[in-house]
Amino acid sequence: MEKPQGHRKIDLPSWLGHPDAIGRVLGSNPSGPTYTTPIKFRVVFFMFYVYILYSASINKYYVGYSADTDSRLYKHNTKHKGFTGQVNDWALVYTEA
Repeated sequence: MEKPQGHRKIDLPSWLGHPDAIGRVLGSNPSGPTYTTPIKFRVVFFMFYVYILYSASINKYYVGYSADTDSRLYKHNTKHKGFTGQVNDWALVYTEA
């Protein structure tokens, strides 16, 4: 079988096979070698609350969930598109973690 043209065998530096060379960025680097660091994952759990709101003006209940019920109630009582944006008298009647 004939070798493809334009390809040639190159000799790699002897230190390339050394265990300390694993993860190194090769090439000229005036600031020294760069090593890769393992990626660490942090698992963060948030406490969520299920809540029930009641509006007396339309005599309806709304069920939702949020990590911060106070700020969520404030948003429900502002004018916006959506079911709870129609009125601004929502009151928190039940929460559960």
